[in-house]
Amino acid sequence: IMSFNLLDSVKGLFTNELMGKAASMLGESESGIGKAMGGIVPTVLSSLLSKSSSGDGASGILNMAKEAAGSGLLGNIGGLLGGSGGGTASTILSMASGLFGDKLGGIGKLISGFSGIKESSASSLLSMAAPAALGFLGKHVADNNLNASGLASLLSSQKDNIMKAMPAGLNLSSLGLGDMSAKVKEFAGTTTAAASHTVNYAEEKASGGMK
Repeated sequence: IMSFNLLDSVKGLFTNELMGKAASMLGESESGIGKAMGGIVPTVLSSLLSKSSSGDGASGILNMAKEAAGSGLLGNIGGLLGGSGGGTASTILSMASGLFGDKLGGIGKLISGFSGIKESSASSLLSMAAPAALGFLGKHVADNNLNASGLASLLSSQKDNIMKAMPAGLNLSSLGLGDMSAKVKEFAGTTTAAASHTVNYAEEKASGGMK
């Protein structure tokens, strides 16, 4: 399991073909969709990570992951965009909102601002990425026979990869997901001063202009 990279595995679910399909369905450019997904995948995973770090949170995620894997949605990720995809649209939406709660709209706004795609498109991508990530996790859990604490330690072992992948221009602290942003800043600071400068700039902009 040590060589396992959750981030790369989940990113791998979203093939170029699928991103092209998403772009034409949502009326966006492929580069905008690509940029948005670059922010969405680590956001979804860091949400899973922070949820699983509380005791009962991990078993909640385990159940959602198993449900997602059992629904067959991994065989039709593209269908999630249209609200089909193995589960009913409501199941899929409830997975996304189960993960982000009342922050779903706010995350959509941030992703939209960061990537230049419409807010509605960002929400559609989130509603596709969250169940897909859960489905992948559910399959991995089943293949490796993990229980809730096994899942929690798997996720925490992926923390560095997830945080490093968070784009510098995406600041989640305004949503009370500041713990994640702070971690990102730490990593950005260790990789290059320039990257942490970008994060600071984005934070100043966000705190100054977004009141």
